[in-house]
Amino acid sequence: MSDFIIQFGNTTSTTRVQDSLQNRPWMERRPVHIVEYAWGQIVLQEPASQRFTPYKTEETFVGCIGRPRFLKGTQGTVGFCPQLNQQWQTDSSHKALCNNLTGMFALVKTTPKGISIIRDHMGAQPVYKAYDVAGKLLAIGTDVETLAIISGRETDFDPVSLGELLVHNSITFPFSSRQGIQELQPGSCIEISLDRAQPVIDETIYWTPIEPATSQVDLVDELVDRMRAVGKDIAASAGTIGVTLSGGLDSRAVLSVLPKEQVTAITYVTHENYETNVAQEVAKAYGCNHVFAKRSEDYFLRLLMNTGPDLLGTERRAMVHGLCIPESGLQDEFDVILGGQLSDTYLKDHYMPKWQRELFRPKGPKERLGVVLRKLLGIPQPIHLPGIGSNLGRYRLEKYLSTEVRQQVSDRRAKRLEVVRGMRPQTAEEWVKFWPTSRQDDLGHIIGNSKLFSFETLFSHKYIIEFATKLLPEDRYSGVIASQAFQILYGKLGEISDANTGRRPGFNGSNGSKVVRNRPDTSINTKRWNNVANSWFDMAALQQYAPEWQDKRTHLAQSPALEILDSIIDRPASQLLAAYSDELGPTFNQMFFQLVMAIDGRLAK
Repeated sequence: MSDFIIQFGNTTSTTRVQDSLQNRPWMERRPVHIVEYAWGQIVLQEPASQRFTPYKTEETFVGCIGRPRFLKGTQGTVGFCPQLNQQWQTDSSHKALCNNLTGMFALVKTTPKGISIIRDHMGAQPVYKAYDVAGKLLAIGTDVETLAIISGRETDFDPVSLGELLVHNSITFPFSSRQGIQELQPGSCIEISLDRAQPVIDETIYWTPIEPATSQVDLVDELVDRMRAVGKDIAASAGTIGVTLSGGLDSRAVLSVLPKEQVTAITYVTHENYETNVAQEVAKAYGCNHVFAKRSEDYFLRLLMNTGPDLLGTERRAMVHGLCIPESGLQDEFDVILGGQLSDTYLKDHYMPKWQRELFRPKGPKERLGVVLRKLLGIPQPIHLPGIGSNLGRYRLEKYLSTEVRQQVSDRRAKRLEVVRGMRPQTAEEWVKFWPTSRQDDLGHIIGNSKLFSFETLFSHKYIIEFATKLLPEDRYSGVIASQAFQILYGKLGEISDANTGRRPGFNGSNGSKVVRNRPDTSINTKRWNNVANSWFDMAALQQYAPEWQDKRTHLAQSPALEILDSIIDRPASQLLAAYSDELGPTFNQMFFQLVMAIDGRLAK
């Protein structure tokens, strides 16, 4: 993925902005396009795929970030941006253009007279605006770290945002890690007028996830049809397709809707194990090519300590699953690499509040009798308070924030919840976690993958997003609709056991007899935090026992970053840095460590 930066007025050194975009660790160094205007300039790093090379004339520049596609009309061979410019010229309202697009993207057009930006429907690709301390708009772009340089906000960290990152792994929309830098509206067409002393931003919303009044019928068949349509659309716009295939269920659903002759399945592996065996079996049954993307023994150590923070900065947790793809030399083998991410987010109950999930949970005879007796005796039923998410632990962690930061975090989240509730009254507590998608707490691996190679998740397609808006809580519980639809799509792939449950996939993966897993050979594990039974790792063990982690703790012991974090948490930051805290858990510890490293790096410049 590339990035673009638009600067207004007297611009910051072009060389510094160019270096900020080009000289990022782990990312391929690609050419930078610079177009100067009387009002300022646009700087855009060229995408990896030539299909998305920017279109330029003497006065007009059209570029794109991500992998956008037109839903109707030929994709053509002349490239996406020339076609985009043509449609931009003929559609004065931009409404038809916006509704004819799909993907995770940000589109930009600049002329001497003005600027137009289109964000994708769910806001998966963030676009930010940056103001200086005096409130003057200085820049707009897709990379917060570069915008922070331009606006003089490089070390102007927002303590409330950092507190949210520590506890919830995400920042409430529209805020960022820096004061004065905020995200633009998702699903919007943004016009920037340049005929005044200051640029004026006009955001026109072309799409919002309005909630239906009642649950709809035939949702299973509709999802099946939409998944197949998405597969055809992607296959038509790409010659060679890589699919990241685990031993689970979502990735095989992605595989099942694509032409096997175009597909190579890619499985991440540290050690071959039960999960990789299942993935091999799935690929063989489907009849497509299959390769391993090998992870070294120190893969997750490097990911958490160096690579992830370098790629993602201070906006999200450092988790980039696909780093092993470029390390294995596979990044240039495919027109696009697809993942099954966001299926749990958009189609299932991953973010359903605990109190709401309890309403749909099947209850045994004793529980049902208890409900009846309580009613007869006039005893109040147990109360499940709204506002508590599916991951209760994160809310409990708020008590470790300073009193002031904790209150501001709560206020921000409450205000945003009310906004989302205006669109989705029944599912607001779910949708506030991922509307826009840039706020999804596990988006790091998607953004990171897309920065490293031509990546897309199938479930970000407009057809799937439109379907997701139709789902009410009863449709999401236990993934009832998605599970049934996927079962239809699997065909013979549904006869192969899920590596996570050991059962053949049926409704909610519960059908069929349980398969006895082979015991892994633990002797091959040379790093005690690597779990040879699957492709994941023990985050707590890594932070506790890796010598490199301890060395980094010692190195950062005198970092000025600790002073910033002291005002955010309820204990000395130096204490938390000194040793892993069982009380706070691995995710909080990791995010804290990441912030210390990221802030220290910015303060050192």
